[in-house]
Amino acid sequence: MDASNAFNSINRLALLWNVRVLWPRASRFIYNTYRGWSPLIMKGSPDVILSKEGVTQGDPLSMFIYAVATVPLICKLNQISGVTQLWYGDDSYAIIGLSQLRVWFDLLIKIGPHYGYFLEPRKSSLIIKSNVSVEDTRGFSDVEVNVVTSCRFLGGTIGSDVGRDEFVSLKSEEWEHHVNLLSDIAKDQPQAAYVALTKSLQNEWAFLQSVIPHCCHHFQQVENALSSKFIPTLIGHNITPIDRDLFSLPVRHGGLCIRNPTITADSLYSTSRCATRLLVDAIKGQSNYSFSDHYDLVSSTRTEYLKSQEVFYSQVYDTIFDKSDPMIQRLLTRNKHNLSARLTALPVRKDDFNLSSVEFRDALCLRYMKPLLQLPPVCDGFNAPFTTTYALDCRKGGLVIHRHHEIRDPFHELSSLVWSCTVKEPVIRDGSLSDPPCETLIADFSARGVLQPQATALFDVRVINTDAPSYINKTPDTVLKNAEKEKKMKYGCACEDRHAIVYFH
Repeated sequence: MDASNAFNSINRLALLWNVRVLWPRASRFIYNTYRGWSPLIMKGSPDVILSKEGVTQGDPLSMFIYAVATVPLICKLNQISGVTQLWYGDDSYAIIGLSQLRVWFDLLIKIGPHYGYFLEPRKSSLIIKSNVSVEDTRGFSDVEVNVVTSCRFLGGTIGSDVGRDEFVSLKSEEWEHHVNLLSDIAKDQPQAAYVALTKSLQNEWAFLQSVIPHCCHHFQQVENALSSKFIPTLIGHNITPIDRDLFSLPVRHGGLCIRNPTITADSLYSTSRCATRLLVDAIKGQSNYSFSDHYDLVSSTRTEYLKSQEVFYSQVYDTIFDKSDPMIQRLLTRNKHNLSARLTALPVRKDDFNLSSVEFRDALCLRYMKPLLQLPPVCDGFNAPFTTTYALDCRKGGLVIHRHHEIRDPFHELSSLVWSCTVKEPVIRDGSLSDPPCETLIADFSARGVLQPQATALFDVRVINTDAPSYINKTPDTVLKNAEKEKKMKYGCACEDRHAIVYFH
């Protein structure tokens, strides 16, 4: 049942009195809020409208206040024998036989206006079972109520299985269309399309899956749009079934958090049923509602769900890992423990988190060892095939030293904002002044007072391609530790002679 403008029509004096009786803890604050008439200013007009009835638009407490104000009305309607009621905002629902339902309906029309609740039968629906004939609903023939076998209900649907399947199919077609639209957007703005899908769109169908059972097969068309159009457009390459399984994992497990909607439905629905069990029992009148018990149940259910999901993700990850070659296994290990923050950050322009389409796709290609899209065919220095690995290793053309400086220069610039006496490329030891002459040692930059007052700290950066052919038999951690040892052996004694603290990155 739906009411006409109920939030603005409810009697304010009765509202404040009901709050005083039923919610005394908040009554003083609410009374001070509504003791006067709030002015509603209209843009472009000198007129001012005073809010004299109902709850004020934009008030964060309006939903709670309205709920308390309708409790006396609900209690009066609950006196009808056998009725089960459910109210959400200005929408009311009753489950009972047709004859008693008409009594409830007439009573609501009669006493509702006293509380500011004006029922609109034309916007209301009478949901009947499929085995109920139209003749049985003649008791409602004098009112303009829509007689249906299924109807939308709080984001889901109730009624016959046929009506439920039609509703889910329509929503699935709508989401498939939205995925295709995001695929078109991803051609020029892949980061924005990715964030819109992972942060918003896929959570919409996740909610529907949590309130409607046995609906996973309806989302196959959404999954087809994701795997055949959206992800290939996002990353710039076609994907394999193993890639799709990997991309469905959270970013902390090396994935992209683009979940497969045909797999998530059953677990979401069972978790939702478990978390709302106490609410369902209270609505049915089988138990008294306790907020603390409900909160504890929701928390424990969420914890168990997250644990089960972690087990599932680990199993999928292990399966993918076992099917992959050694190079992909190195990639999976690296992605699982590092390089995920860029995917979870929002593309905020003022913080320079928004990446261009080339930057975002290159980052994804490097993350999953896909060929970069805009590399030249051959190296202009050695005339060799210009692959991603070659670009990281080639000593000619300055690519390696440019990557080194892109790390060193921001570090030096930030350090100069914090510490004094920051010097770029300080000389640690002048080899020409040594006897006998030896190698001159130069750090990347130094700063004074980092850990100890007036003590000089030396910083040195080394860029390593841990996937280079010479390192293929070593883990990335081993490669980095060996590089750190080499730096310590090279610079350690000279730094100790200067009583300097050295950092290797």
